[in-house]
Amino acid sequence: MKNRMTRAALALTFLLAACGTTTTTPPPAAPGEHLTIGVHADVPGWGKSVGGAWSGYDYALARWLGQDLGFTVRPYDTLSLNRETLIKEGTVDAVIATYSATDARAKEVDFVGPYLIAKQALLVRKTDAAALAKVKPQNLTGCVQEGSTSQDQLDHYGYASFSASATLTECLDQLDTGKVQAIGTDDLVLYGFVNDHPGRYEILGTRIGHLELYGIGVRKGNFELCQRLRGALGRFVTTGLWQTFLANNLPTMPPSEYDTHSPLKVSEFSCTPPQ
Repeated sequence: MKNRMTRAALALTFLLAACGTTTTTPPPAAPGEHLTIGVHADVPGWGKSVGGAWSGYDYALARWLGQDLGFTVRPYDTLSLNRETLIKEGTVDAVIATYSATDARAKEVDFVGPYLIAKQALLVRKTDAAALAKVKPQNLTGCVQEGSTSQDQLDHYGYASFSASATLTECLDQLDTGKVQAIGTDDLVLYGFVNDHPGRYEILGTRIGHLELYGIGVRKGNFELCQRLRGALGRFVTTGLWQTFLANNLPTMPPSEYDTHSPLKVSEFSCTPPQ
């Protein structure tokens, strides 16, 4: 699969991260410094903007990083399909938007992470859940977000009746109106929809494909920023704040599920050193 980050490639990425590690503490932020951070604006529990008020795990993480490193965060509404473009063109300084590190993406941008691990799953209407659980998942009609690893994974694993839409909001509309039977995306993202609409949706038990490693995307060559984020994110993970943020932003997600999504299960990756 073209966007899959293979075990071998991951090992290489971890090695590069180790080679890029430096004992020099990155300089603090300059007074009044701000960073524009790409965040989803329509994904409940992760990045959502209503009347200019932002919420969600990724937005909260961006704010926490800003407080830790001394910069002000300016959120920027970001779609999955344009994350690399926004980073490379300098529209944003970084992207924190349920952004999975993959081989293909790592050729275009650098990643700092992971701060969570996810896997693909299917969201259905709660009234349909019992019946659809008996159907072979590949036979369901569904919607997936364009430009996401979900699109690649579901295609690879034979979900031929899943079509792509620009946003998950569009997918949700199709699910609500009965145009599709399911939405396919990361299980962590689906917990946000379940939490946002109590009693309306259910996540099927099937998990699909390989692990999704959530990272922060930054422009290649911006080694200083990458290293600063690396240090702060390390503190975020090792102190257990990643669990606190799950509890705060996905309160209906069972705590028994947290360990499945622990970023401590894999080695960190970050920051291609300057040549």
